[in-house]
Amino acid sequence: MKTYLPLIILTLWALTLSAQVNYPECATAPSQAWATQLRSRMPSLQPADAKKMTPVQIPYQIHLFKKSDSTSVLTLADIYHEIDTVNSFYKNANMFLYECAPPELIFDDSLYNYDTSEESILLSSHYTPNVVNIYFPNTAKTGNTLVCGYSRYPPSADLAVISASCAKNGSTLPHEIGHYFGLMHTHETFAGAELVDGSNCSFAGDQICDTPADPTLDYSNVSISCVYTGTATDGNGAPYMPDVTNIMSYSRKECRNYFSPMQYAVLNATMQNERSYLSCSFGVGIKELQQGLFSVFPNPGSEILNLSLKQEAEGSLFDLYDARGSLILSAPVSKEHRVDTHHLPAGMYFYTLRISGNTYSGKWVKE
Repeated sequence: MKTYLPLIILTLWALTLSAQVNYPECATAPSQAWATQLRSRMPSLQPADAKKMTPVQIPYQIHLFKKSDSTSVLTLADIYHEIDTVNSFYKNANMFLYECAPPELIFDDSLYNYDTSEESILLSSHYTPNVVNIYFPNTAKTGNTLVCGYSRYPPSADLAVISASCAKNGSTLPHEIGHYFGLMHTHETFAGAELVDGSNCSFAGDQICDTPADPTLDYSNVSISCVYTGTATDGNGAPYMPDVTNIMSYSRKECRNYFSPMQYAVLNATMQNERSYLSCSFGVGIKELQQGLFSVFPNPGSEILNLSLKQEAEGSLFDLYDARGSLILSAPVSKEHRVDTHHLPAGMYFYTLRISGNTYSGKWVKE
C-alpha cells in the first residue's frame, strides 16, 4: 500500500485543483431590448475622457444579510472597502458612488442564503427607490446554481446582489455595477459570437469594439499569472486573443482590473440617460454634507482633516475609528476645527460627529 500512497495523494491534489476551477459566476440575464438600445447608441459615443465628461454622483444603500443570531461573514468595513474599489475604477468615467442612507442590517435566517426567486421580498421590504440597492447575502443562487451575484440591464429595478464569497475579490462588485450601467459580458453571444478580426464587433459579442473577442474565460484557461492558455478558435478558425484583465469577463477574479475607454463611455452615457433619475431624497449624502450641517474635507486627505459646522453647537464631539472599529482619536469641535492626521497610516477610517444630541457618521480616506 505504501507504494501507491504518493500516487493517491497526487490524485487527490489534482482533484482538489480541478474542483477549485468551478467558481460561481454571474447570473445577470441577457436583454435583447438593451442590446438593441446599446447598438443604436454606440456610433455616437467617443472613447472616455473623464475630463470632458459630466461628473455624476450615484447614491447607494447597503443591505447586509445576517442570521437572526447576528452571524455574518462580512463586515461593513469589508463592504466599504469594496465600494472604494468600485470608485477607483469608475472615476475614469467621472462617476462616484456615495452612501445615501445608512446600511440596513437584515436579520433573516431564510434570506441569509438567498435565491433569486426571493427578489420580490427584497423589492417589497428591503428597497429604497431611486438609489442603487446593493445586497450582500451569505450565498446567492439561481435554481440550484450558486452565483457570485447579478444585476439588471436598464430599464430595471435598482439593485445588485453580491454573495459573501465574492464580495471581497475586488472585481465582482464592479462587474455587477457594470451590468447595471449597461455593460455586457465580453463573451456575450446571444447577438452572435464576435470574430477575432473585429469585423462584426459593432453588432456581436458585447457590441464594444475596443474589447477583443472572448471565447468565455474561466479558471481553466487563464493561468494564475493571468495568461490566456486556451486553444479555442472563432468562426473563421482564428485563435482567440482575449483580454484576461477585463472586468466584464469571466477571467480569474484576481486578474480583472480593467475597463476599456469605450466601456467607460457606455457607463457614463447610461448613467446620464437610463439612470438619470437616481437621487438621494433623504439621509446625508455628499451634497447634503457640503450644504447642510457640516463638512469634512479634504476627503481623501493626508496631513490635516478639516471640520466645518454650519453653526457652532456646544458639546459637539468628533470621533475617528480605524477599519477595525478601534477609536483612534476623539476631540471636541467648534465651528471650524482642524484635526492633525499626519501620524495616521494610509487607509480607510470611519467617523462620528455628535451635534446637538444627534449623531452623524461617514467615511474618511487617508491617502
